[in-house]
Amino acid sequence: MDESFLSLLRCPRTGGELRPAGAEELAVYNEGVGEGRLSNAAGRKLTQAMEGALVSECGSWLYPVHEGIPVLLVEEAVALADTCA
Repeated sequence: MDESFLSLLRCPRTGGELRPAGAEELAVYNEGVGEGRLSNAAGRKLTQAMEGALVSECGSWLYPVHEGIPVLLVEEAVALADTCA
């Protein structure tokens, strides 16, 4: 993702900056999806592997990127940790 475009985006939940998810974060996410144990903030069980994602500045929220388009909706976020609101 283009750095200048990424610098314009903000986490819809916290207002903080976003960064691209690393390969390890994506692998953990995709493993959880494959095992059927992940849900998004809206409570929907996740079934689709993620090709890319953005992570909130505090590391608590992961937002999917589908076909190069970030999905920055609070209900589509996946909780990674409880370190920020």
